[in-house]
Amino acid sequence: MITIIYSALVILLCDVSSSAMALDYKIPPATIEVYYPKGFQVSIPHEEGITLFAFHGKLNEEMNNLEAGTFSKDILKPKNGRWIFSDDSAHLELGDTLYYWTYVEFKGLGYREDDGVYVVKEYANTSMTPTTSVTTGNRPTTVQSSTEASASCPKSATFVNGAPRRCAGQLIFVEKFEGHHLDANKWTVERRIPHAPNYEFNVYLDDVEDVLQLRNGILRIKPKLTDEHFGHGATRKTPLSLGTTCTGKLDSDECSIIPRGVKILPPYISAQFTTKNKFKFKYGRVEVRAKMPQAMWVFPQLWLEPNERKYGDDYYNSGQMRIAQTRNDGAKTDLLAGLVLNSHPAWHSFKLCLNNQSQEKLADKQFHTYEILWTPDVITFSLDSKEYCRYEVRSDEESFQNLKLDDKVRAWHHLRSGYLPNRHLLQSGTKWAPFDQEFYLLVGEGIGGFSDFHEGKWSKEKPWHNTDPKAMLKFYNHYRSDTTWLQHADFQIDYIKVYSV
Repeated sequence: MITIIYSALVILLCDVSSSAMALDYKIPPATIEVYYPKGFQVSIPHEEGITLFAFHGKLNEEMNNLEAGTFSKDILKPKNGRWIFSDDSAHLELGDTLYYWTYVEFKGLGYREDDGVYVVKEYANTSMTPTTSVTTGNRPTTVQSSTEASASCPKSATFVNGAPRRCAGQLIFVEKFEGHHLDANKWTVERRIPHAPNYEFNVYLDDVEDVLQLRNGILRIKPKLTDEHFGHGATRKTPLSLGTTCTGKLDSDECSIIPRGVKILPPYISAQFTTKNKFKFKYGRVEVRAKMPQAMWVFPQLWLEPNERKYGDDYYNSGQMRIAQTRNDGAKTDLLAGLVLNSHPAWHSFKLCLNNQSQEKLADKQFHTYEILWTPDVITFSLDSKEYCRYEVRSDEESFQNLKLDDKVRAWHHLRSGYLPNRHLLQSGTKWAPFDQEFYLLVGEGIGGFSDFHEGKWSKEKPWHNTDPKAMLKFYNHYRSDTTWLQHADFQIDYIKVYSV
């Protein structure tokens, strides 16, 4: 109450003086940032001579001249170069309107900016950079009609970092791979030895520059021999410890390994990076322009991974969406995309689509555009804007929790039940579970492993059997003196874009 009376008195006393000095000073436009689920702040930049900043506002109700308003406070000193009014408890929804006026004491005189109007269109904590919506303080002479507003801002189903987006069709994430290093505000580069469920034949490192490169706006992953990096024979005899910067489970084989017997270091070094804990979303359209590798036994990773793994921690139980993955077999390259529900061989490829028309296009070794559209009603996958894979769940009966293997398939794999192993957990979600939660981006390139190369016929003999304890050693022995197959293992990406839907 005291601060309200003080600023009101100053306004009355200085109103005439400030109008006379109006040509000498003008209050800076207020920057307003609204946060989800609650809180907002209003600020102006500090300038030598400012000794007080006052904010007065009301939500969804116009101010009555110079009334104090619902929100009112005098700020007596700046912080980090700005004069900031904040309210941590107010809940502002998308579409709400904040009416306000501001007051500044500058070199002993008072100045006022009236008729401020701010419409909440975004939450500052859901954008890649803080929202800096600037309002001049003067109400516009023309107001957009509700029909025009809805046409230019169709309602969005997308959530970003836990908060809803107001408009569909907005760019909510973009990576053009400019500069020489990945942006640490967007990405975490993995540093770990992969284990379950795939047990790739490579280690993911974050400090091998010729494996992960950014040049001329293109990111390139080019795997190399572990022996080439750490020294001849390192795979069989050199202990590897990734230290406290390991992104795997500390004090486990994900962070350190001592070669002994059939247990060797992963014979190749590759790269993988994610937006985990930095950018996650539910529902959106992801577009990736990339050039796929042409080598056998490598698999590019353009995946969406679950942020919380609420339907199970292991074996892809909480779902994985594969935007695109190629599988080279000598003269041909297959393109796959789709949904992974479990790593067991009976389930792994159950919901993956094979694009039979892609072989000729991918053989040209050029960049192509890979896309996933994820909405509350459908998930689709496309190559160069042509859809080739679609999933719809029209009823609870069609939900993933009710998927069931054919009795012959179940018997072949010696499974006691034809349902997914985590069915009881999926039943706690919606009909789209596990794809009803926020996911993050994962990009990388893996080699070999237990899941992505079947035991059938290949143009060249597959040198290992999936799940064989000696699989990695056999692969190493087969290829350690042959590096020619790696010459075409480059995976290149031009850009990644994510849009709200």
